[in-house]
Amino acid sequence: MTSRGRVRVRSGISTCRTVRCRLAKAVFGGIPVERSRPLRDYELVFIVRPSTAEEDFVNLNGRVQGWITNGGGEIVSVNPWGRRRLAYPIRDFREGLYIQINFRGKPSSNTDLERNLTISEDVMRYLLIRSGD
Repeated sequence: MTSRGRVRVRSGISTCRTVRCRLAKAVFGGIPVERSRPLRDYELVFIVRPSTAEEDFVNLNGRVQGWITNGGGEIVSVNPWGRRRLAYPIRDFREGLYIQINFRGKPSSNTDLERNLTISEDVMRYLLIRSGD
């Protein structure tokens, strides 16, 4: 590296083995190396309004699973917990329909999933956490 933070790349094959050198080759004209992040385990629990019809409840569950698979994720398990009493009222409801979905997915696709859950009118609350390691 030069004193101003620029990297001199020699023409031909380089023998660098450090991370900084490989990164410099990728940034300054070298062949970029594709990095594939492994899928991580996530757990999603969301609460649906109790006034939602059974057919709409099933459709919403399918849409959420579709958002996960469209983002490159794999559904591991779906556990509908059913109707449960809330600890405090949410949107003037004292009960909610709970669903837990365990899935494997890319960290970058979670922003789209969270945005869709926030926009959905039937979803009162959701919690998305990374489980295990």
